Amino acid sequence: MCLSVQILMQQLFPGEVFANTADFDTGIRQLLPRYDEILLVITRCLASTSRRILELGCGTGELSIRILNRCPDAQVVAIDYSPRILQFAQSKITAASCIWAKVDWSRSGLWRMGKSSRKNRHWSGI
Repeated sequence: MCLSVQILMQQLFPGEVFANTADFDTGIRQLLPRYDEILLVITRCLASTSRRILELGCGTGELSIRILNRCPDAQVVAIDYSPRILQFAQSKITAASCIWAKVDWSRSGLWRMGKSSRKNRHWSGI
């Protein structure tokens, strides 16, 4: 493995797509040209009266921003594995109604469930 690939791999946390977190917002739009449309559709699925919303894998906070715009009275619990990406998201969103949390998915028990169980998992009390 060449040195530049080794350095790049050392800089990435599991689940990260880009070594430089600031490149994520631009890069994801290149990988998924309809990314903004996807976020819009997801946001429209929420009732504007929603009070508490859990976002698993919040990334740089793009969806959280849209959620808070659609549901101004909501509290968003934004969770991600990468401490760098969480820090970046926090710098973009200063709303007091957004709670940030780093979770190590491998230790959470979520990934030990079967696929059918995972998609039917409901979170309460958050």
